[in-house]
Amino acid sequence: MPELIIRIVIIEDRREIREGLKTLIAYTEGYECVAAYRSMEEALPEIERARADVALVDIGLPGMSGIEGIQRLRQVVPKMQSLVLSVYDDDERVFQAICAGACGYLLKTTPPAELLAAIREAASGGAPISPKIASKVLAIFRQILPAEPSPAALTPRSEERRVGKEGRSRWSPYH
Repeated sequence: MPELIIRIVIIEDRREIREGLKTLIAYTEGYECVAAYRSMEEALPEIERARADVALVDIGLPGMSGIEGIQRLRQVVPKMQSLVLSVYDDDERVFQAICAGACGYLLKTTPPAELLAAIREAASGGAPISPKIASKVLAIFRQILPAEPSPAALTPRSEERRVGKEGRSRWSPYH
């Protein structure tokens, strides 16, 4: 059975990066770059016609940011996955991009083979994230969510599962 071709749009303001991505995609079987844009303002009016599966989006774009653009892309082409490809790795931008609807977040230092695998993962409904970004996301969740719910917040049945018959803690959200 032939492999499905993944249709990709690139939204990147730096010409050398945009052209490099186009070349990588053009010479890789199973991938097709259907459009490349310098800005969100250029992409938004045309992107629906591209019928892309995945958009590689830089968030540091001139004019409308990639973060705001991702929100708009979701409105215009809801089935297309927006995958961030950025130099920025600060918590605020990562969190904003994910909240805006990005399906994943990769750093521009991602090796080409990993980038292609991440595009395929995004097209399949996955959430590809660079290891450095994954560590940041986990750290954010650890700050937001306590390691174990307090006994006062548990229902009697949940408390029974947490403590067990012998009085040892064995709490799991999967019981």
